[in-house]
Amino acid sequence: MTDTDLSPDQYVKENQEVLSNIIKHSSDDFVRSLAVAAIVEYGDDATRGEIIGELEKLKNCETNQQGEN
Repeated sequence: MTDTDLSPDQYVKENQEVLSNIIKHSSDDFVRSLAVAAIVEYGDDATRGEIIGELEKLKNCETNQQGEN
């Protein structure tokens, strides 16, 4: 089976770690947004919760850095 044969649900399930790494480490906001959208739309509740937690950490870091400047 190739990636093109997978349903979006199955693709996200099988590539959850890759999508999470893209969200955490990519410098391209568009690509990160696509990964977030895929997980939000097709991921399970646990994965969505994990991503929301990571996004909140990122937001807190950015807020703290702005407060220091």
